[in-house]
Amino acid sequence: MRRAFGLIEILVVVVVLVLLAAVLVPRLTGGKTPDGKKAKGVITYAKDSVCVQNLRSDRQCIEAAQASDPDGGYPADLSQVREISGELRKCAVGGEPYRYDPATGRISCPHPGHEGF
Repeated sequence: MRRAFGLIEILVVVVVLVLLAAVLVPRLTGGKTPDGKKAKGVITYAKDSVCVQNLRSDRQCIEAAQASDPDGGYPADLSQVREISGELRKCAVGGEPYRYDPATGRISCPHPGHEGF
């Protein structure tokens, strides 16, 4: 004789899944802080880390290009640095292209909140 799941058992499993989702989803995506602002979630922190790592890599490539230049000048454009691929030229969070100043060799992220990166 074959037994199937009863209605109570299925309801208990559904309630447990809903409770898990209610706890985990705000932590992953970011919820609201007590003052009503949106909090950063784990996924946003991970994307921020990718942006920081991209900028660090880009800066190293720019320094290497400057060191290999006979005049010691910075590249005029990021496209002249072949080591910097398309994905490394934009913010991982917002997708905005990085700002590059060829006079100083400084690269920065224009995404709000990434000014210090």
